[in-house]
Amino acid sequence: MEKDKISLYHVRTREKTVSLLLRPVLAALMSKGVTVNKVFYGEPKSKLSAAELYAGKNAKKPVLIYVHGGGWVKGSHAMRNPYCSRIAEIGFYVLNINYELAPEAKHPVQIRNIFRALSYAFQKKDEYNLDTENVFLAGDSSGAHLAALAAAVTVNPRLYDEFGIDFDGKEELKIKGLVLISGIFEFLSCIGTSFPYADFYLRSYTGHDTRNIESEKIAEFWERPGIRETVPAPLVNPEYPPCIVFTGEGDPLHPSSEVFYRKLRENGVEARYFSAEGKYAVHGFPLYDKNKNGQKAMSMVKEFLTERLNAE
Repeated sequence: MEKDKISLYHVRTREKTVSLLLRPVLAALMSKGVTVNKVFYGEPKSKLSAAELYAGKNAKKPVLIYVHGGGWVKGSHAMRNPYCSRIAEIGFYVLNINYELAPEAKHPVQIRNIFRALSYAFQKKDEYNLDTENVFLAGDSSGAHLAALAAAVTVNPRLYDEFGIDFDGKEELKIKGLVLISGIFEFLSCIGTSFPYADFYLRSYTGHDTRNIESEKIAEFWERPGIRETVPAPLVNPEYPPCIVFTGEGDPLHPSSEVFYRKLRENGVEARYFSAEGKYAVHGFPLYDKNKNGQKAMSMVKEFLTERLNAE
């Protein structure tokens, strides 16, 4: 465990340094005409903060909750504001959220946080003129995992109680679609990859240390009831919301997206899939639209969101 503490210190220190260096760059990358406000979406005095982004004031806005990546142990919504501003500029109200980090907070705390954010949007729908009949979830890396798992709760209602989720809008909420970038949708294909700190991240989020389990029994371990519910892939059913899934050939977590996409198709779920190739086909590439792959991904996201808004 001492080694894990050192890893945690290292990844969080590096994240803070990068965030400070990128602040002026992030400001320059924001879409023009998009308003950004910092809000708190939890209980009074909560540390659950978010950035709300929107363009214009009067039109009724569909809602998108964005969940940042960072291996569940680090990261901040501020790093995703430029990406979220691209979605806000086409008429969305985007709530770009922070969540409680692992290992201090373990599954399913982060899923509860997402439903707190959804509650906030429902509470503000009249004040902000929000269209809560058109709610979307999105995220990258571990944030894509959390967004996909939150969507799985809505089509597996038993999980509301199993995850301890207090959400009054469960009868009203129907997720219209998901945007999932370089996600972690099942754990088996992620273990032992070249992705930095992957095993440490999984231990931190789930609380399960599999290092002493025989390799041939690892798959059996992740299939146990109560453990298999920590990932979205086994929870996909025909009621699961439509998705657009992004991955790249240079992403060590690429196989997880392939598994998830197959699961969606096997269940008849409307799904689009873009696996980028070439120099910029790396983990999280759609977040950066200054290259051809990123530009194509953003175009596909806007097309997907627009079509879902017009769907019956």
